[in-house]
Amino acid sequence: MASAPSSRLIAAAAWLVPYFLLGLVSWHLDDPLSSVSYVWLPTGLGVAALLLVRSERWPDTIAAILIAELLLRGLRGEMWLTLLVLALVATGTTVLTAWLVQRLSPARRGIGFVGALLAGSAAGAVLNAVVDVAWISYAEQVAFAATALHWAIADFVGIHVVAPLVLGWAQFRPRRSGGPSRRDFQVGLLAFIALLASSFYLFDGNTATRFSGSVGFALTWLPMLLVVVVGLIWGPRGGSLAVLALALQVLLQTSQGDGPFASLDGQRGESILEAQVYLAAIAVLMMLLNTLRSTRELALEQAAAWRARFELALAGSNQLMYRYDPYRNLLEWGGDLESAFGMNPEQIDSVEALLSHVHPADRQRVKVFWTARASALPADQGSIQYRIAHAEGGWRSVTDIGSPLADADGELAVVAGLYRIGSHERQV
Repeated sequence: MASAPSSRLIAAAAWLVPYFLLGLVSWHLDDPLSSVSYVWLPTGLGVAALLLVRSERWPDTIAAILIAELLLRGLRGEMWLTLLVLALVATGTTVLTAWLVQRLSPARRGIGFVGALLAGSAAGAVLNAVVDVAWISYAEQVAFAATALHWAIADFVGIHVVAPLVLGWAQFRPRRSGGPSRRDFQVGLLAFIALLASSFYLFDGNTATRFSGSVGFALTWLPMLLVVVVGLIWGPRGGSLAVLALALQVLLQTSQGDGPFASLDGQRGESILEAQVYLAAIAVLMMLLNTLRSTRELALEQAAAWRARFELALAGSNQLMYRYDPYRNLLEWGGDLESAFGMNPEQIDSVEALLSHVHPADRQRVKVFWTARASALPADQGSIQYRIAHAEGGWRSVTDIGSPLADADGELAVVAGLYRIGSHERQV
């Protein structure tokens, strides 16, 4: 019993420490001469933490976020009342964002989750910005609208850069199979290195002197393209990692007055704002890409699982399934054709190929039966018994149960049915 409180304390501390470190990184990127918050990455970690932990662990996680906020603002040297208000508001809006996301998308998957995260982060970011800037404006002369806009975008970008990364990697489980192939991993690594190199080159120094006109600004599409390439090859986790790496590099260099955004206007605040809008677009693009990819992969996994269960059911009941397209003369099979006849599906992929393996005494009867069912739409399901050659010799008796199926216009679409596998007769 004594270990339960200690484990909860350790779990809370596991969120407090990275939250605090991300706060230090964000402070480093802020303007020390003003009250403007240009970027606030910890909010994304806080939202991800609340989405990952069970509801009974929310009080511990919220307490960890609040303590980290108090420590960060204490290091900033803020007055104790302002410190308390800003920490409480930041914690409260983080909780609000996570709560909204859970309410709007409980399953935490699909395009609905992207919409929920967008809505929740926008609501939390705006509320946090309005309350914080309204409080600060009492003590300092700040432009409310401009400062609140910076503040809201800082929270919004922080959520969409960090939260998908944490949520993706928190569900990572090492597996002996799966994931990108060795070649894909190497190609993805090259794309990731190219991303770091190109973003460093584009955002380092005075871009206006390196490129003529607005060419440097136009080339900002290149890192975006490489982020998408990494996401496509490495999957959601690799894509979110690429977004974080690009965000840190762009924000750090832009905050130092470098890069195309700083070269356009020369004002630190505006350049950081433009960089964050750029990063927000990339982060949302990556979330949509990851969602579409994950949805497709989930559909493929479900289809494969259904196929495996269906194949097992056919094998357990000693049956085969077939589907015949009379327009292409294509016969497709489901089940273990190898065990039934010692042949693969390519050897019986048409009616003519099937007839070539039918016992000579049954062949004409089977030909008439298939010709009739492939040219008419009888109301009753038809069945016929005959023998098919086995690759190892002898004949396998089957009961063919199937019927033509019509399309929406009442025309013949396909012939579908089942083979009930009978005994294997070794004699001719």
